[in-house]
Amino acid sequence: MMLLSRLLKIDLHLIRSSKDFSTLRMNPSLFDSLEKPQTSVGRFFAGPVSKTFSNMDHQNQVVMDMGCGPGNITTKLILPRFPNLKKVLAIDRLPDMIEFAKKNHPHPKVEYSVGDISQWSSVEKWKGQISNFFSIHVFHWLTDQQQGFRNVHQLLQPGGYAAFFFILQSTFFDMCSEIENRLKWSEYLKDVNSSIPLSHTENYQTEYYTDMVTEIGFKIEHYNGDMKTDVFSSYGLYKG
Repeated sequence: MMLLSRLLKIDLHLIRSSKDFSTLRMNPSLFDSLEKPQTSVGRFFAGPVSKTFSNMDHQNQVVMDMGCGPGNITTKLILPRFPNLKKVLAIDRLPDMIEFAKKNHPHPKVEYSVGDISQWSSVEKWKGQISNFFSIHVFHWLTDQQQGFRNVHQLLQPGGYAAFFFILQSTFFDMCSEIENRLKWSEYLKDVNSSIPLSHTENYQTEYYTDMVTEIGFKIEHYNGDMKTDVFSSYGLYKG
């Protein structure tokens, strides 16, 4: 089983108000509001993903998008790269996200379902069935990342590929923590520190994850850990 991953240190130059952060992870329309994905995500698909998957035989493949959110990346970035696939299983742990995706990004080859990669019981029915697995901006939210990687390994068919894109460190996390600790704004970001990944607080580097996934049983095809900046030219563009 192959692993294709990008682990990022991200500096966010433009952010929403603190009030928006309280609902950002729960509001599908906010995720879906941008016409284009973040620059770093687009480059990930245009670079490593394109090079790895472009020459494959996609006939009858089952692709999983774990943490699909509102479905925009599923239909705009993942689906077009596998023209002959059997189906895409688009999974998110939030029912509201799945309902939004079904209504706003339907496709005959996309099946939207509620599931959580950190909970094996919620994804076990797809064990050994997945040809290619994608996870964009998900693994930095997992409390037990190692278990998440193990679950992915069990979902893949022999010879299957997994592509991960997640954050190691970000000024976003520092900002959230600082706001929560200020009395004036604390009501908008409650318990945010519990959602800040250990990779940020413990300053994990790429080698921490390459060692982890190799021990699980993945063969690393490609990995990259670098600084990326997603800059929006205006607040209006960021709001969508």
